[in-house]
Amino acid sequence: PQARTLASDLGINNNTGYNTELAYVDRSIKHTKDLGLGLVRMGMDGVGGNTEGASFNWSARDKVVKKYLNAGIKIHSPISARGHVNRDKNYAQWKANYRYFVRNVMRHYKGKISYYIIDNEPDLDYGNGTMSAQQCVDMTKIAYEAAKSIDANIKIESPPPKGVHSPI
Repeated sequence: PQARTLASDLGINNNTGYNTELAYVDRSIKHTKDLGLGLVRMGMDGVGGNTEGASFNWSARDKVVKKYLNAGIKIHSPISARGHVNRDKNYAQWKANYRYFVRNVMRHYKGKISYYIIDNEPDLDYGNGTMSAQQCVDMTKIAYEAAKSIDANIKIESPPPKGVHSPI
């Protein structure tokens, strides 16, 4: 047997999780296609919903998602338990905030985004703390259970650590 990688399965972290400026998005799409890549990694920054019951504003993110999908580029989306929700000191509330965020994102993008990455580099502190192995497991389980209740086609990736020597 021989491994085969399709260009549609190769992608790039294009920074549109942070930058939703449409001119930037257009350039990113052009460069992604020029490289022959078929997917991008796009975080769910800026959509709101950071605490249980908080409102969401999908307008900027929806425009970006639509542009990529119309260009035939798939999206893999990090959904961060540290960056996208309020990391409450009460662990049960932190998990509730994350569950609320994840369920709403997955419902909103059902049939459009089918691959979610749970947080990123949990061993690094970006100003909102690191995550223990147990916290990574708990948040991944929350996302997995939400995904399976919303769309059986959603795939979940555990948090990728910084490196092979990570304690996570």
